[in-house]
Parts: sequence; structure tokens; C-alpha cells
Amino acid sequence: FEIFKISSMFIVGMVSGLLAGFISGPTELIKCRLQVSGMSGKKQGGNISVIRHIVKTEGIGGMGRGLGVTVSRELISCGFYFSTYEWMIQWFRGPHKRIDELTPFHMILAGGVSGMLSWGINYPVDVVKSRIQIDGMSGPREYTSSYNCFVRMKAVTGWSGLYRGVSATLMRAFPTNAAMLPAYSISLNFLMKLKGERELLY
Repeated sequence: FEIFKISSMFIVGMVSGLLAGFISGPTELIKCRLQVSGMSGKKQGGNISVIRHIVKTEGIGGMGRGLGVTVSRELISCGFYFSTYEWMIQWFRGPHKRIDELTPFHMILAGGVSGMLSWGINYPVDVVKSRIQIDGMSGPREYTSSYNCFVRMKAVTGWSGLYRGVSATLMRAFPTNAAMLPAYSISLNFLMKLKGERELLY
């Protein structure tokens, strides 16, 4: 295995996760608020309604609720996703095959398994993120920080509570992630064949 390349992909994944986390943080906040809207007796309308309510009650800074833990989730998830995908591709290739000799099945399998692994490792972080983002909707805030939320949840429910719902997430993770990096790899290989390797290698 080319350890340097696998490590490099982990770093590349973390960098992409860092950027994605800052973008997805506010949208995840809106999604979580809408998903539990009405359960607390305070039903909110659509996206704009949620944004207005957050800004009115928490200020513009309220849109950043859970941003730190969202970025952490993306850092971990993307780092493992990219590096595991690279490791599996190297494993399928062995010492003799070129990457463009792999079949789409190999790439789809690598993408799906990588996605499941990254979500499996990272799932408790996602649970904490969601708890933080809906905390205080039906009364006073319960948690002082993401770490406080993690410690208190673990004390009450154990690890099983932090992994509640993981099976459904993993079932979704395989087909979703099976399409992302494999589509990139297949498209790049196609362009390499059209234009010549040396022009498009990175």
C-alpha cells in the first residue's frame, strides 16, 4: 500500500470537510429545527420562517448553533471517507493493475463501504450535533456545550444511545456514497483516455 497517498487523501478529505462544515452548519440547523417542529408545540413554517425565528430569538449568532461540532463531524467523516476509498482502490488494484483497469463495480463497492465506515465511526458526533441544534426549542437550554451533551447522553443511555438509528443511516450511506467518489474517478478516467494521461494526472 502507498501509505503516503492514503495519508494525503485523509488530509485532503479533512480540508474538504472543513469547508463543507461551515456551509452545512446553518443548513443542518434549519433541517433539524424543521424535523422536530411541532413536537414541542411550537410548529414553524418553512426555511425562511425558521431563519426568522432563530434570528429574532437568538440573534444572528444563533445561525451558528452547533457549527463547531458540525465542522468536527465533517472533518472526521470526510477524512475517513477519502482515505478509506483510496485504501480500498489500492487493495483492488494490487501491485500490477492500473486504476483505469478497475471495473465500476470495484469503485462503487469502495465508495459504499467507505461511506458506511465514515458514518459508523462518526455517528455519535452527528447525534450530539443534532441534540445541540434543537436544544432549547421547547424550554431552557439543557446543554452548556457539545462535550457536555456527549458526557450527559453517554451517562444516561450509554454508547447504545449514541448509536441509536445508526442502522438506517448505514443503509442510506452505502448507495449515497457509492455514487460520489466513484463518479469522480470514472469521469476522470474517461477524460484521461480522451485527452491523454499526462494532461490530466494530478
